[in-house]
Amino acid sequence: MGRGNWLSCTEVLTETLDWRERPWDVLSNEWLAQQSPAIAADLTGKSEKGYIGDPPSTPSTLKCGSASDIDSWTTGSFDLVITDPPFGGLLFYAELADFFYVWLRKVLRSKYSEFFSSEYTPKTLEAISNPAQHPDDADEHYKRVLTESWREASRLLRPSGILAFTFHHSEDAPWVAVLESLFDAGFYLEATYPIRSDESKGEGEFGSKQIEYDIIHVCRKRSEEPVPVSWAKMRRQVLQDVRALKSMLEHHQKAGLPEADLQVIRRGKALEYYSRHYGKVLVNDGRSITVLEALVGINQLLDEETEASRTRRRSTQNRSRASSFGSLTA
Repeated sequence: MGRGNWLSCTEVLTETLDWRERPWDVLSNEWLAQQSPAIAADLTGKSEKGYIGDPPSTPSTLKCGSASDIDSWTTGSFDLVITDPPFGGLLFYAELADFFYVWLRKVLRSKYSEFFSSEYTPKTLEAISNPAQHPDDADEHYKRVLTESWREASRLLRPSGILAFTFHHSEDAPWVAVLESLFDAGFYLEATYPIRSDESKGEGEFGSKQIEYDIIHVCRKRSEEPVPVSWAKMRRQVLQDVRALKSMLEHHQKAGLPEADLQVIRRGKALEYYSRHYGKVLVNDGRSITVLEALVGINQLLDEETEASRTRRRSTQNRSRASSFGSLTA
């Protein structure tokens, strides 16, 4: 866990070993009550553990290396790749790891010499935008290493395989780097799923700006060339998708979901459509718009839709008040 006392940290390991022998998943009590009305009265809280009865049968392999060069496995040998891209220039992971690495090295160097040969953690292949390490092209370096990592994931996946990752950021630049590298590596967004983060993002640190939800991006390998589509047609499709989400989003907003999260969820759905036509989303002059232009356009579109929705809601409320006032005066 990296926090708390020794006992609380080691308990996580024993719980993991227990789960390996007897895996479980979380089941909604609402769903359980519908499936088995006889036990509905005994259910408490929102969920219960459901034991799957299917422990992992394949032994796991732990490997330390670069995601851009995984030569241990053959092409097309995986069904699923799950990853979590680095946070652009907001967190210098390797430098933070040095706080722990230098002490671990003292006791582990003799047993694991291949991993603790250098005095500090390796930083050359780190996917990060750090001007101190790459003064000429910090952002380009970040994007280049990300692209190489996505391509390696694509090589390992079977044609029907899935790549899943989580990423959230309230600024456009990191999204551009992640999405361009993903699309250039031959993936498209199959679906995006908002999921509540496992911890608070604080007071806007690390680009969060109070974003409480992460987005799980589910991607597939592109098997055919994108179909050209006009930006005007794509705007109409995006609006249609966003309006389909309207009732669900309003329900969550009433429960306290911040506007920043609503925008992240809307943008994720809009980007699904854009990714399917990446490189072939055309404007009036026949030019294909870039990821940055698409993000700016999508953000503008969502802002306009949000404002229009607010205007309609205020208008409805005003008519309701006027009707009530008319009844009182009558």
